[in-house]
Amino acid sequence: MTVRLPKRRGIFILIMVALLAVAGASPALARQPGLGDLTSTGDPISVSGRVSAIKGSSANPAARGLTATRTNVIVKLADPPLVSYEGTLSGLPATSPKITGQERLDPKSPDSTRYLAYLKGKQDDFAAKVSGAIPGVSITHRFDVILGGVALTLPSDQVTALSALPGVTAIYFDTLHQMLIDFSLAFIGATLLYL
Repeated sequence: MTVRLPKRRGIFILIMVALLAVAGASPALARQPGLGDLTSTGDPISVSGRVSAIKGSSANPAARGLTATRTNVIVKLADPPLVSYEGTLSGLPATSPKITGQERLDPKSPDSTRYLAYLKGKQDDFAAKVSGAIPGVSITHRFDVILGGVALTLPSDQVTALSALPGVTAIYFDTLHQMLIDFSLAFIGATLLYL
């Protein structure tokens, strides 16, 4: 017997399963290489400040990204995002549901609006600093609810200079991940799901 779900519900379930799979893998994917770690070819990773650069192997996506003339990165800034702000600044109450006791984050509340304005000011200050310090940099996106940072494009040889700017706590390279499987329904045991 085949279970038939309305098309929208089936798509929603498939999306949720994919998100759960990604969320379960994210701790392993988020691990940053450290001193003494080796690449897949056995080359050592050298760490300079807060930016890790991988030597060797042109098959390694991170190594390829560093050799390009321009690279895309996400820069995590020091101020926490809206969802995790715990009220540490005078005059700006906490917005984190963990602290406020609210069931959900309300991004339109007066406290959230004030903190988002504060973050915008900090991101504007960072944009001015990075533009003055690194020629050819371009901010493409701003993240203030979940991450607390910016996405930008810059010359590849300026990543180390970017890491030295005040307020930068992490730099994440834009990396293309290739799909490793194309049979996910059977893989997760959901073959009875019909879309």
